[in-house]
Amino acid sequence: MNIGKIANNGSSLFQSIIPRPIWNTRSQINFSRAFSQTEKRSKADAIQKQRLGKVLKNLVEFHKSQVAINQESRAIALREAEEQAFREYNWLMEEVKLDTTKKYETRKTEKVIELAQRLSNGEPLSYVLGNQPFGPLLIKCMPPTLIPRPETEALTEYIFEQLRDAFREHIHRQEGQMRPLRILDLCTGSGCISLLIRHRLLELISKETSSQSQSPAFQILGVDIADSALQLARKNLALYDTDADHGDLVSQYGHLVPVSFERGDMLDESKFCDFIAQHGPFDVVLCNPPYIPAKEWKELDASVREWEDRLALVGHPDNESDGLLFYRRLAQSIEIHELLALSKNGQLPLVAMEVGHDQAEKVREIFAGQKKVPQLEIWTDLFDKQRAVIAKM
Repeated sequence: MNIGKIANNGSSLFQSIIPRPIWNTRSQINFSRAFSQTEKRSKADAIQKQRLGKVLKNLVEFHKSQVAINQESRAIALREAEEQAFREYNWLMEEVKLDTTKKYETRKTEKVIELAQRLSNGEPLSYVLGNQPFGPLLIKCMPPTLIPRPETEALTEYIFEQLRDAFREHIHRQEGQMRPLRILDLCTGSGCISLLIRHRLLELISKETSSQSQSPAFQILGVDIADSALQLARKNLALYDTDADHGDLVSQYGHLVPVSFERGDMLDESKFCDFIAQHGPFDVVLCNPPYIPAKEWKELDASVREWEDRLALVGHPDNESDGLLFYRRLAQSIEIHELLALSKNGQLPLVAMEVGHDQAEKVREIFAGQKKVPQLEIWTDLFDKQRAVIAKM
């Protein structure tokens, strides 16, 4: 059967199989209109596919253009760039597909083109999509606040597992009305560390106790010097508390693990000393401080330099600095200003600090000279890179 012939003579075909009283002028007009609309949709679909194909091509060209001409294993790098472009394209398509406000394909295509253009301008994917997965959470991201990194997520999960028994013990002791265990998240940024720790604590509490206590078992305080970061962290806290996926945990146990975000400057010794006196001492301190030496700033990828807050990345504005100023101030706060609480628990207090790629030994040496820090551990990630120094008192 000739499909084209049927299409061209659609009215005659349908007229022959529909009783004559029903097939009137209105029916003929409606059929012709429907066929015309179908034909238009087919053409529109073809146009959308062409436009989306161009989007993918542009993304591939952009990522390949970022590969240096003299780079070793350039062929492999170009292939990886192409794979990255395909991944980003799929993420964009999925993001627009999930956006229920985009009802029509043309509008969806326009949205994909808009997002892809932002990627081609060098904007990081997490800013383009507006979020970044962090454990089971989806953290809202906005420039210039630092985008949560996978290694930060891995370290946070590791620390929680290391302290799980201490946290469990505290939950059961809390039923006897002990003071809440205090957790400090220095340089909190988007609040991702505070919120992931809180989520894990809520899960643990839900399994470990049926207590109806109204007193907090834990208190988490995130601190940052940037107002933009604090605003974003508070937005993320509000999003977590209203997320249907966490609704039961928050409604039943949220009051047991309150989270707050405050402005603080660890480099201002006098003000930070007052801060400790007001909010401390702390049982756990987590810190992802600025640690990149200023002289290395220009070597960073453009997507970092041009979009993320320099204040959250560079350890000191002085070009001769080694980027370790924050660690020295933190060690001083422990030794002199009583940052950490005394504890009979063998796992607490604890300080975990992310470090740069070649800084672990240097940071360990800074804390090795402190009388109050008898145990030091260098944590390596899944790729065997030294990512953090952990101090136990």
